Amino acid sequence: MKRTVYVIDDERAIASLMEALLLEENYEVLVSHSGEEALAELAEHPHQVDLFLLDVVLPGISGPDLAQELRKRSPDAAVMFTSGHGEGAKLALKRSNPGATFLAKPFDASDLTNAVESALA
Repeated sequence: MKRTVYVIDDERAIASLMEALLLEENYEVLVSHSGEEALAELAEHPHQVDLFLLDVVLPGISGPDLAQELRKRSPDAAVMFTSGHGEGAKLALKRSNPGATFLAKPFDASDLTNAVESALA
């Protein structure tokens, strides 16, 4: 059974790259470009999501706030954040979203797949 990763990133090129890399690894991939778009999609078409892969900085609702809302809807799903803001973002996220994992931008294909596999383990 394929595992589902929901990519939420407002940078369309980054979201498309993550989608392509994860599809190559045989994941089912959903993509949204804002938190509001993701919440609307999940309200209209509920999906079983195994991992939410969120950018920290999103237009409208922030990644950390979105993660808390998504956990209410999918409490068993893992959460992983991505950010180009380094260790400061990672430490702040650990406090606001315990249990979430973090992948620093920029990353390569193996970084992404290793981080996703680890988050889903």
